[in-house]
Amino acid sequence: DSYWNSSQTSYAYNACCTNNSYGNTSKSVSQNVLVVKSFNCDDFQDYVYEEPVIEKITAETNAICETYTNQISLTIQGINLDTPDVQNIVFEGGTFDTLEYVNETTVKIKVSLDGIPGTKVISATYGTTTLSTSIEILTYGESFSVGDILFSDGTKIKAEDIRYGITEEQKAKAIAVITSTKYDGGVGIGVGIQRSSSTLAWAPSGTTGYNTNFEGIYGTTTSGDMDGSDNWEYICSQDPSGILNASTNYPAFNFANNYGTTAGLTETDYSEGWYVPSAAELYNITYTYKSKIQSSLDAVSGFTIGSTYYWSSSQASSYYYALGNDGDGVWSYNKLRSLYVLAVKDFSYNKFTQYTDYIEPTIASISTEVSSIGEGYKDSIAVTITGENFNSPLRNDIMLSGGTFGKIVYVDATTLKTTVSFDGTVGENTVTATYGNSSVSTTVNIVATDSCFAIGDIIYADGKRIKSENVQYGRQDGQSQAIAVITSTKYDGVVGIGVGIKRSSSTLAWAPSGTTGYNTNFEGIYGTTTSGDMDGSDNWEYICSQDPSGILNASTNYPAFNFANNYGTTAGLTETDYSEGWYVPSAAELYNITYTYKSKIQSSLDAVSGFTIGSTDYWSSSQSSYTSDALVVYNSGYFSTSKSNN
Repeated sequence: DSYWNSSQTSYAYNACCTNNSYGNTSKSVSQNVLVVKSFNCDDFQDYVYEEPVIEKITAETNAICETYTNQISLTIQGINLDTPDVQNIVFEGGTFDTLEYVNETTVKIKVSLDGIPGTKVISATYGTTTLSTSIEILTYGESFSVGDILFSDGTKIKAEDIRYGITEEQKAKAIAVITSTKYDGGVGIGVGIQRSSSTLAWAPSGTTGYNTNFEGIYGTTTSGDMDGSDNWEYICSQDPSGILNASTNYPAFNFANNYGTTAGLTETDYSEGWYVPSAAELYNITYTYKSKIQSSLDAVSGFTIGSTYYWSSSQASSYYYALGNDGDGVWSYNKLRSLYVLAVKDFSYNKFTQYTDYIEPTIASISTEVSSIGEGYKDSIAVTITGENFNSPLRNDIMLSGGTFGKIVYVDATTLKTTVSFDGTVGENTVTATYGNSSVSTTVNIVATDSCFAIGDIIYADGKRIKSENVQYGRQDGQSQAIAVITSTKYDGVVGIGVGIKRSSSTLAWAPSGTTGYNTNFEGIYGTTTSGDMDGSDNWEYICSQDPSGILNASTNYPAFNFANNYGTTAGLTETDYSEGWYVPSAAELYNITYTYKSKIQSSLDAVSGFTIGSTDYWSSSQSSYTSDALVVYNSGYFSTSKSNN
């Protein structure tokens, strides 16, 4: 705008005017006019503002995780906060931003905290009045995580602790499962463990809610209305009369509003504050974290998420539509449509304590995979601990002694596994597990190398052995029969795998054509000479599990295996301790005989008039990658051939 000033220009008919810059124009033109006046300072006194009074300070959250680095909003309420003196409020307890005026009763300020776990006291002081609030900084392990279960007695069980088991009494107190977090876990959004018992409309046809485009709660899974906690409040502001009969006009929201009563929480601290989740919050439940949330719901007999359709509280872009979720994505559905409804609620971490009332475990036994190892054996051996209530986290208090142990691994409520290794000192080692006042023990004997098996050793039916370097001397007493030659060892020679000194008198089929064994791909016993099925001792057991009827007539359906199963009888060992446990070797075990240690093994076989290995083909018990083939091992390799071949 242009304004007249009172100055004459050098032209008679013009005067000066001012807008953004100096100018002049005809005196006859209409311009805006301002007036000014001279005042004496001594005639005036400064206006005195009312003193501000601070009455309350609150933080947007009372708990954050140590990893949370964003600022936290503080609200200060009082009277006369619209005065310059409000800037004289002194804040302590963090690093503060600029004070923001809201109105005469409210100001806001943001604070950053140092991230060190503990209670942080934030104070505001004006004059003689000091107000304070506290914010708990939690360690990462203390914070809420998706899948945590909350209980009405104020306890919680972390998602990773569910495997320890939950008593039926505690299950009955379950109220929610955490589905997402705020402030890095200081606050958790939890879904109630019950869903609506039937499908419900968002807003039936003909209602104000159906015909209203609630623009303030537009949202998707990634933008817009992300927080559903105030969506009902917004709907109430737009339809104050319709919400008076919510059961009729807003059935889905009515379910959430009354969830505390429906779920039997009226006598707890958790009866209020339930709401229909936004599209983003619902998506966390039905898709993003579905598996983890469902595991926790199952642990307390909660609802099954499934692929069911659920309402969100988010308005779609069209008047008559809102957003729902079917487990794969969020879609726009007509508000009159009936879908299931979930209720969620914000929970503060510091309102819950960790559940600790677990049952004491008891230990019954401890065993190792072998009772002896050679002094040169450096690997660990498996340890099994049995007992009861191992699904309690108190199992972590079990103490082990007698060796160097690996991590204790939970198998089930009655079984734990670990490993132990020793320093190689010859002698007996006592391995002990202790819990409380109870201990169980077993022993592992470390055997001197010269007392252990070596390849080529000859085993006799009377329990004697001739070491491989002595086979040339034979037995002076000429007694007993040789039963096997050691072909490989385990545990540095304490266990030896021995081949019987007789082979089958004729060639045999693995499984004849047309049998179940011929047509079955035994995937559990795939193997080569260097990988896969390395130990053939349980291969027949596996075949039995896959063909329980066929193995009843093994001589017809599995001739090669029938020979091994009956080797004790064939070799005349029925009156000895060595008649049972013979098996067809895996490809790897067979390769030791026919190639790797062939010469040494053959020397020992020759010393006791055993069979000649030669360059003959031998069946292994290992399945080929082809259904109807198994592996044959010969002098210097292996190949796959039809199981029906002899």
